Amino acid sequence: MTVEEVTGKLEDDARQREEERRREEERQRKAERRREEERQREEEQRREEERQREEEQRREEERQREAVRRWEKARQREKERRREEARQREEERRQEEARQREEERRQEEERQREEERRQEEERQTEAVRRWVEARLREKKRRQEEERQREEKRKQEEARQREEERRQEEARQREEERRQEEERQREEERRQEEERQTEAVRRWVEARLREKKRRQEEERQREEKRKQEEARQREEERRQEEARQREAERRQEEARRREKERRQEEARQREAERRQEEARRREEERRQEEARRREEERRQEEARRREEERRREEARRREEERRREEARRREEERRWEEARRREEERRREKEREEQRRQAQRELERRIEEQIKRESEISAKKLSQANERLKQKEILRGQEFHQQTHIIQQPLEVYTVDKDEVAETEKKFFELMLSYEITEIEDTEDSLPDRMKCLQNEIMVDYCKKHNLTSSCLFSFDAAVDYDALPLSDRLSVLEAVLQVVFEETEDDHEHQYDRDFLLSVLEQLNDTHPSLAGKLLQNVLYTDVQLTMQSKEILCQILFNNMWTLGEITDFMRSITGKDTEQVFSLLHMAQTYKLKYCDVFSALSTSDPLRMLQTHVYNERHKDAKTILSEMHDENLPKNVLTILEDVLLYLEKELPKNGTADLSESEVEDLKKMVKSLDFNDPDRDVLKQVLVKMSVAVKMCTTIIFQKGEKKTVIEGYLPRLTQLATLVIFLLSKSKTYTGCLLEIGTGEGKSCILAMLVAIHAICGVNVDLVTSSPVLSCRDLEEWKKLYNLFGITSSVVPPPLNDSPPEKQDELIQDAYNKQVVYSTVGTFAADTLRQEFEKKTTRGKRSFEMVLVDEVDYMTLDNGVQITFLSHESRGLQHLEQVLASIWAVTSACRPIQMEETGETMWATRVQNFHTAALLAMIGSDTSDTFSPLDILLPGIELGFYSGDEFEMLKASVSAGEGKEKNAALHDDTWKSIMAKTGVEQQYDLLSVLEMGMENKVAFNCYVYQSETRKAAHFGEQKTETDQNINMLLLENGKACEIMSEEVLVEATVTELTSKIKYSKQCSSNAETEKNTLVIPPFMEEYLKKQLPVFVENALKAIQMTKGREYMIEKSLRVQGMDISEEDQHMYHTVIPVDFQASGMLEKSKRWGDGLQQFLEMKHQLALSPLSNVTNYMSNRSFFKRYLSGKGIFGVSGTLGGDADKCFLTRQYKTACYVIPAHQRKKVTELPAVQVRGGTDEWIQTLCDTVSKVSDRGQVVLVVCEDVNTANTLNEKITGSTNYPVTMYTNSDSHSIENQEFTEGQIIITTNLGGRGTDIKVTKEVNQRGGLCVILTYFPNNRRVEQQVFGRTGRKGTPGMVQLILNQEHLTRAYQGHSIEIMRELREEFESKRIKDMEKEKLVEIEMKEELFSTFCQFLCNFDQHYSTEEKMDLFEVRIKHVPHYFESHCTKMDYHPALNALKESWGLWLILHTDQINTQNDIMKLKVDLIHHLQNTSHKLLQGNSENFYDHIQQALGRTLLHFQNKTKCDYGAKFYWEKASGFEKYYRAVALYNQAYVTINMAEKNYKKEARALLKEAEKAIDVYVSETANTLSLVSMSITGDFEPHNSGSCNFQTQMQARMNIFQSWKRNITKILEVLAPDEGDVTTVDSTLYSLTSCENFVSSSEFSLFHNYGLIVVFEVKQKPRFSFDALICCFIGVAQVVAGVLICALSAGSLSSFGLGLISEGVSDIISGVMDSKVKLLSEETYPGTDPAAGKITLRLTKTPENPQTERGIWEKFKSILMGETTPQRGHFDIVHSDGALQAVNSENQNCLFHAVIQATTKAPDHVVKEKANKLRIRVSEEIRSNPAKYVNAVKIQNVFDQKNSFNKFKIEGGVREGDEDKYKDYIKNKEPQEIINEYKLGEAGEYKELRNMEKPTPGMVEADHIPPKKVLRDICKWIDDKKESKTVTLMKETNKEFFEQVMKMKNDQNGNMQICMNTLYFDHRRVLTSGNSTESKACRCALNTC
Repeated sequence: MTVEEVTGKLEDDARQREEERRREEERQRKAERRREEERQREEEQRREEERQREEEQRREEERQREAVRRWEKARQREKERRREEARQREEERRQEEARQREEERRQEEERQREEERRQEEERQTEAVRRWVEARLREKKRRQEEERQREEKRKQEEARQREEERRQEEARQREEERRQEEERQREEERRQEEERQTEAVRRWVEARLREKKRRQEEERQREEKRKQEEARQREEERRQEEARQREAERRQEEARRREKERRQEEARQREAERRQEEARRREEERRQEEARRREEERRQEEARRREEERRREEARRREEERRREEARRREEERRWEEARRREEERRREKEREEQRRQAQRELERRIEEQIKRESEISAKKLSQANERLKQKEILRGQEFHQQTHIIQQPLEVYTVDKDEVAETEKKFFELMLSYEITEIEDTEDSLPDRMKCLQNEIMVDYCKKHNLTSSCLFSFDAAVDYDALPLSDRLSVLEAVLQVVFEETEDDHEHQYDRDFLLSVLEQLNDTHPSLAGKLLQNVLYTDVQLTMQSKEILCQILFNNMWTLGEITDFMRSITGKDTEQVFSLLHMAQTYKLKYCDVFSALSTSDPLRMLQTHVYNERHKDAKTILSEMHDENLPKNVLTILEDVLLYLEKELPKNGTADLSESEVEDLKKMVKSLDFNDPDRDVLKQVLVKMSVAVKMCTTIIFQKGEKKTVIEGYLPRLTQLATLVIFLLSKSKTYTGCLLEIGTGEGKSCILAMLVAIHAICGVNVDLVTSSPVLSCRDLEEWKKLYNLFGITSSVVPPPLNDSPPEKQDELIQDAYNKQVVYSTVGTFAADTLRQEFEKKTTRGKRSFEMVLVDEVDYMTLDNGVQITFLSHESRGLQHLEQVLASIWAVTSACRPIQMEETGETMWATRVQNFHTAALLAMIGSDTSDTFSPLDILLPGIELGFYSGDEFEMLKASVSAGEGKEKNAALHDDTWKSIMAKTGVEQQYDLLSVLEMGMENKVAFNCYVYQSETRKAAHFGEQKTETDQNINMLLLENGKACEIMSEEVLVEATVTELTSKIKYSKQCSSNAETEKNTLVIPPFMEEYLKKQLPVFVENALKAIQMTKGREYMIEKSLRVQGMDISEEDQHMYHTVIPVDFQASGMLEKSKRWGDGLQQFLEMKHQLALSPLSNVTNYMSNRSFFKRYLSGKGIFGVSGTLGGDADKCFLTRQYKTACYVIPAHQRKKVTELPAVQVRGGTDEWIQTLCDTVSKVSDRGQVVLVVCEDVNTANTLNEKITGSTNYPVTMYTNSDSHSIENQEFTEGQIIITTNLGGRGTDIKVTKEVNQRGGLCVILTYFPNNRRVEQQVFGRTGRKGTPGMVQLILNQEHLTRAYQGHSIEIMRELREEFESKRIKDMEKEKLVEIEMKEELFSTFCQFLCNFDQHYSTEEKMDLFEVRIKHVPHYFESHCTKMDYHPALNALKESWGLWLILHTDQINTQNDIMKLKVDLIHHLQNTSHKLLQGNSENFYDHIQQALGRTLLHFQNKTKCDYGAKFYWEKASGFEKYYRAVALYNQAYVTINMAEKNYKKEARALLKEAEKAIDVYVSETANTLSLVSMSITGDFEPHNSGSCNFQTQMQARMNIFQSWKRNITKILEVLAPDEGDVTTVDSTLYSLTSCENFVSSSEFSLFHNYGLIVVFEVKQKPRFSFDALICCFIGVAQVVAGVLICALSAGSLSSFGLGLISEGVSDIISGVMDSKVKLLSEETYPGTDPAAGKITLRLTKTPENPQTERGIWEKFKSILMGETTPQRGHFDIVHSDGALQAVNSENQNCLFHAVIQATTKAPDHVVKEKANKLRIRVSEEIRSNPAKYVNAVKIQNVFDQKNSFNKFKIEGGVREGDEDKYKDYIKNKEPQEIINEYKLGEAGEYKELRNMEKPTPGMVEADHIPPKKVLRDICKWIDDKKESKTVTLMKETNKEFFEQVMKMKNDQNGNMQICMNTLYFDHRRVLTSGNSTESKACRCALNTC
């Protein structure tokens, strides 16, 4: 190889290497360029993502703004929503929610699948691109969410369009139905006109026959005929005009359709153009994309070939490495994925929080904007009114304008930038569609441009149609253009353009300015109905052709959706030229009877429209079967029930009228019973069911027929057949049972006959053998309903009763038998409280109240009130725990601390705080800092000292004040100077000065104390912050600064409760820590130790209830009325206040006074302290049964069936279904509802403005002739409104706030009358009004508050419109009284919010309250089971009640003390132990702890307690007292022989409790004296001395209570009586009893002082300790019974042996022997003498043996009418008038020889409960009455005698007024009138035994006339004269008043009440003698001077004066009616 070759080769190699290097560099540059491009693409991608995020943020803001706009529009739509579509809306809402939930579920699943797919892709992506992929996924997710939202929006729009289509179809169907009805009415009108024409023809023919005789009348008829022809021509002209208007309407419709067609075509063309443009752009984009992809493909192909080899090697080298790193990347990926998810969750939370904050901020801004713009809107409204007046002046027309009360504040729309842009776009499109060109480069704003365009178009239009130029101004004023939002202005402009540019020949001719406005509204109604409705109101009030009353009615018609907007505008056109009064009458009738527009329009075309409408109203009938069935189809009734119901109702509709006069025979009744028993209600035989319903209807008609007999005249009031709706309800009840539901609840409107439905249902089930319990809401309704339907039950042989039955003064032992007998009936009426209480008596107290009656079936009237409103109501049997009386001083101490506090609301937060006692500023500040502790280094005056330097007052004034304080405030010489100085300085220390002084004090305290100052705003009644807000320090104090140097501290309730509890805890000590000397325990509250746990638990509860008592208001939550215990008693006016008590009021639901209820946990007692009433005893609940638990007992039987006027909303019905397994349905009314709801009014400006608005509205309604029912929330509001209305109206005002003293159901109200009531008159009250009132609009119900639930509102509004009558309802609310959640909202929004709150309340009740009740009832069942087990520890003898047993029946077991406690004290101890455990575990029950743990704890607690009781021990020393009391009662009956262990138990009680042992020591001394053992007198003296000292403990408690409550009396709390109050009377009576007790002990000690001689006890009762006779004082003895003091005794020397008695006994024996011998030896000739001697001898023997010379004749026990008296036992004894010690033997022997008998006298003794006797000192045959008075009082003798005389007179008057009641018990009117020789008395009075036989023997064989003459039957005269007439036989003839005395008394009372009435005057003039006879009864109550007639006694009893039979009552009632 040559050098050249080598060189060439080397050069070639070099060139190749150079080429390769260049190629490599080129590849590197390309790679670098690609990387740079890739970075640029990534940067662009990042920017794109950033832009997308910004775009999404902007879209999010737009969505928020769109949400705000949608919210605004939704709220406007909500205001216009129709009320009758509420049910449909609710159904649609549920369906929509279901669809949304389904759509969201599907979307969630789709999202999850997409997420999984993305995760799978991420696992295949390289690690270096993970963060890019994360961003991409985030972008895709947002896009997907945006797509989903867009999809939802489209679906929502589609749904709305579909809904609008359905509504349009419904409107078309409604229009077709209206046209059909119009045709039918036209046919009826034609027939009516033909009948009228025929009548006129006959009338003319009759007059023609008289033509010759009456020529003048012919001329008049001719004139009338001409007038008739003129009217006919006028009628034809009107009809022609109507046809023309119809033709114009059709043309308008055609023009509108043509316009819509053109618009649709334009929209289609525009859509096609846009689609073509989009296709073109898409094609260009695709071509460009194809070119770009081809270029990239070529470049990629080249690059791929270049790098394919290198990549292949790289892949081989990297294959191993990648497999190794795969595992590492997998781990990193997982960790990164977890971190990413956590980061996403964190970001999502942040975004959610930001959205919530933004939403809250947005809502806050909106609320502030609404508040701010409300003022602007009011200002604009005023300006608009001013402009309107100016424009009216230009038109030359004047008319009055009345401002319409709108229920919501005007809303001013906020226009934002986006809305302006959107509106401008729409404005441009609108101009483009109408080819309108706008001037370019205009600088006007969009609103001005729109207004300018509108004005120009309207001006041209006015010129074209010859309208006035004022039309433009009228239009602006009518629509209130300046106040409209921008979007609404655009809508108005669009409507104007449509009217102007799309006008056709068919359009209405615009003759007047308002025609143009109406056309615009009609056009606007098609697109914006809510806006059109709002503008229509403005248009109405600017129309001068309508009166103001007509305008108001049209607004009300629009508000109630009675007519559409188009119908209203058509009406306004059709009345042009009509008489305004006639138009008003037409509108009034249309509104009153809710007539359809087509009916009114048809009437307008007649000559007499009013008569036409009256005929239409008169001919309206009940709904037919088809209508009822169609309405029931909407209630989701089971298909099988609907099928049967349809067949049955159609049959009954035809068959029932045929049975209008039918009756049922006995055989038909039996057949009906057989058919009922044969029915299978699961699959009934329809034919049999139809026959049953028909015959049951006939039975109802028979039983509701009323017959009156007056002389020979017989009046029959036909009964009624049940309506179809009632029978349909009955069928639903019978067929509603299914596998799911065991019962059925139905909502039946008021006045639909619910009691008749229940009676038929009861009858059918009772015939089938089912026992039915029927529950009503009150005992009065139970008696009324049973009395009303008892005839129906008797017809079918069904037994029925009411519980409790009428007891009629039955003794207690008989009452239980009567109740048991009542429960044995098939049908029982009662209240839920009575049923539950009787169940508790049977299960808890082991009585046989209900017998064997099971819980089979229950029917409930007003079921919502008992299950929803009172579903958690508890019924319990009263149980007063012993020992709680010691807590009165604790309650009084709490009241002393809290009574000066007052609630105050903070202006900034709305929170309620508590202001403490108002004091001098410096004192209040010092107390707030250091509390009640005193400081030696710091004085309150030091706080005022800086005021000198600040210049508030001078140094001399301060030194003078300081000197006067140092000198002492109590000295009289310094008192005046001190007061003047204080007043001077305090007057100069105002709010600002106090603030400065507190600031100085803060600096002096080195800013460790901060005072936040507040001032009281009298306008808002709130505390507003004053000065700067202080930062948190060691001690922050809130101070309320007042004028004149006064201030107080403000505290939260929690802090106040805690402070009060701390203060009281420091004062409370327990008796185990104290000595028995009360004087050493001053300033402390001593409590028994067994109450320590209870008090610690309840003390905060007591304080909270004290604060609650301060907040509660008399006349709202409670009333002060007479106690239920004295109901029916005759009480004098001056003693009424003695029986006052606090009675709860159910003001939120029924308005009833709940007299049988009391508040617990001290609340009742705090309210009594508040009004200075006598304190009632505290009690604990030991047994209970809830309404829910009671009703659920029937679920195992036939189930629960109930009716109500209001079952509530869906939440209420679902609750009833869940809890009681019942189906709930709504039954349609039998007639069309004619109730008009007026717009709700929310009054601002305070209570005075609200009251004035109510008065104005009531006066306005009364002037219209309607009756007004104003329903107030509480009694206070009713009283205030009554005072205001009474002074401003001439119409009568009736108050109905108390069912005991008021009644309105028996009245019929006339025009203008006003009724003011609470919820008492809003539920279940049937208010009757006259026919004239119904014609004027019916009863108008005004509700003055917003009820807590819909059911109460419906119940109140249900008082009107009953049975198809017209009525009106309206809400007039005080906005200040609304809760914060409701303020500022419309009534529709408020009702929706209320439904949400009610739903939440029910859910909370189920989750909390019901669960709590279930736990308590389960624990109660556990306790009852434990009681059953505990009973096994005692035998039958041991269970004997020692308080009722006689001494001869006492077992030997009780003769000494025993190891275990007696049964009844032990049982009571267990009950109280259970009650205490329940209170101590309240928190665990409320927090729903494990029930099993609570059961175990309860059983353990009860076992410990029972173990102690069985060992004879108890922690409660009152259990030992009860044990000793039972044994002491046995000792009473056998005082000297056995103590029955009483002394042992009293010793044990006194040793157990050293502090409260006075009673134990006293009773121990009593037993010691009676047993008279060794040194008994010394022992008794020691015991009594200790007892005397221990009484001071009770005195100290009473003094504490009295002083603490007395110093808490403030002017804010009104006492219950203006004079002496019951609390002071109660405490004084208690103190007097204690003092009398101490005097009693002192007297006993005096008698026991001498050691010689024996003594004995003389027993007395507690009544002997006091001379007070009032109810309050007498009630105090129950307290001493609780203490254990039931007997008071005295001591006297024991009498010695009587030798006189022994001699008397021997003489008696001798007399008996002598008498026997005389009788035997004289052979009977001296038998009378001998028998007398024997009788006298026996008497002397008895007198000698008894020594007391007393013979027991009778001993009776009577129940006292006074609750404090209890039972009264009287013993009648006989004693000789001359004691035997005063007669010698010869005097007695002489008396026997002369045949004289020993004079005897009877005497009464009072037998007390302890066996002690008390002699009765009486005279003048008043012994019995004297005994009753003496047994119940401790008054002086002369007072007792006077009261005995009064009692005798009262008894005599009672017997005379009602002799039939007492004829069998009292037959001694003529006592001792006749005497025989042996002093045996003949008793006369009434018909005696044998009188009737004598009468029958005498009248044998005599003619009736002879009997009449001899007995003077029928003879009339004065009562005295007839009574003294002689008759052949006594007793059979009685003087009978004619008319009866009761009738005369009633008429006399009626005359006194109606002195000035025309009827009384007419009676006085036409029947003077009768009038004078009646007026005699005023001074002759017994009728001695009245005309009477002799009648036979049985006629007298049976029918007339004194009869108590049904016939007698009916006769007297009929006489009163006449």
